[in-house]
Amino acid sequence: MEAVWAHFGFHLHQGEPGLMTEAHRHGEIELNFVREGEVEYLFGPGALALPAGQPFVFWGVRPHRVVRVAPGTRMVVLTVPLATVLRFALPAALAEPLLRGEPVLGETDPGDPALLDRWLRDPADPEHRAAFELELHARLRRLALDTRRAPHPTMRAPPRGAAGLAARLAESLVARYADPTLGLGGVARDVGVHPNYAAAVFREVFGLSMNAFLTQYRVAHAQRLLLVTDQPVLDIAAEAGFGSVSRFYVAFRDATGFTPLQYRRRTRDVSSEPTRESRAPGVR
Repeated sequence: MEAVWAHFGFHLHQGEPGLMTEAHRHGEIELNFVREGEVEYLFGPGALALPAGQPFVFWGVRPHRVVRVAPGTRMVVLTVPLATVLRFALPAALAEPLLRGEPVLGETDPGDPALLDRWLRDPADPEHRAAFELELHARLRRLALDTRRAPHPTMRAPPRGAAGLAARLAESLVARYADPTLGLGGVARDVGVHPNYAAAVFREVFGLSMNAFLTQYRVAHAQRLLLVTDQPVLDIAAEAGFGSVSRFYVAFRDATGFTPLQYRRRTRDVSSEPTRESRAPGVR
């Protein structure tokens, strides 16, 4: 997908989506608009099909990838620094599921095509940036209203075969991530396969090892706790399933580029200063 708009810390892409060969994570809020066709995302233990017209938003800290693209699909993807979204102080109906790492699917809005076209043609100057932020804020608030009227999107199991097995393995990892003694061999046996086979299939589907997936999921949980609670870092490390504080610090810095305390202070400071340039709190 070609990047056609990038300024002020925001990135807007439009075109034909390609398949992500590997699961990935990032620190931004991602807002997707499928203009034509359909795209299917895999979020660990479940899959979600995105039909044309419905906006789809999530915080990219949990591993995810595109697994299916219908022929002729065109979509727009907007990534927004987390600090910007926190500064919007969105209603809990949207903010809470986002910060839990859950995907949120909105309702079709007939004004979206014109809004997206305007964003794509806007020049990169402060006045247009201010207008863009106001329009984005309003669109996310309308999406929050959608979440009050509509049920949370239902994640479905991926198809049988390798994707289905990898999803069952991911489901087990997600359910037991808080256990620092969790053994990946035990997870494989829980779903009835040999550990070596489980490891090979998981890497084939997600593009990373089960251990890397588990570590990324634990870091994502820690990121949320650092933002929405005042818990000490030691308690967060334990709650996220890290067996030692040193291991937690290494994993967290590798994933975000910051120590846990730097991440908490940086994100909260930026989100509380509406006149400061928005900056992404994480590192892709």
